[in-house]
Amino acid sequence: MELTIIHSKQEVRQYLQTKEVANFMYHCCNLEEDYWSYSQFYGLSDKGELLAVAIMTVKYGMPVLLASTYCEQNHYQDMLLGKLAPYLPEGLYSHLNPGAFEALGRSDCKSRTIFHNMRLERNEYSPAERSEEMVRLSLADKERLLAFYQKSHPDYLLDDGYLEKGQYVGIVENGELVSAAGIFSATDEYGVVQIGNVATHPDARGRGLAAKVITQLIDDMLPIHRHIVLNVKEENRGAIKLYSKLGFRKIGLFEEVIF
Repeated sequence: MELTIIHSKQEVRQYLQTKEVANFMYHCCNLEEDYWSYSQFYGLSDKGELLAVAIMTVKYGMPVLLASTYCEQNHYQDMLLGKLAPYLPEGLYSHLNPGAFEALGRSDCKSRTIFHNMRLERNEYSPAERSEEMVRLSLADKERLLAFYQKSHPDYLLDDGYLEKGQYVGIVENGELVSAAGIFSATDEYGVVQIGNVATHPDARGRGLAAKVITQLIDDMLPIHRHIVLNVKEENRGAIKLYSKLGFRKIGLFEEVIF
């Protein structure tokens, strides 16, 4: 089996034919032109058959390695990770299969966190009450949004493209942004969209505001995407309960590992 560099989108599409696209959201999304130019796809191949895929992207500045199958243990994926290990940079954000960390043979890990993938089940969607204070955010609101996330969600990754398209929403009270969420990634080809950067100001939590901004995004996306997904930390039981109440169900998991 050999490590290969994948230059053809069609080769990745063929690999994805047997996969659950809601779990392979990042693979699908990185085929979009806005992401493809920032990404390098790697594969583990045997006699021309592609057995595992990993992606290295620099779209967000810090190198990001997407090397999880998100829904199943896969020894081919671990083998690919082991072959990639000598070429990975020192500073790295990664998605790995739970337990696959050992395949890298590194001891410089800064943090490890288990996340669940959740998908909205359309027939179970139970929207929250709409808010009259809801506003649509744009690039003109970027500095305001960044200041809000610094207080409420310091781990955010903000993509100007989705903000420019008006795919972020927030709730404003007394002139202050108190809750917000937006589209983190999307692919029209596969009909999958990921909600992310969900946050509420610490002083406004416990009032159901996050459910309202997520409901607005769901209502925006339902007519044009087959799958609406999000990621949540396994330890964040409050958020999991909230998402489950809206109609999201767990479909997979991965480990976030930061070096």
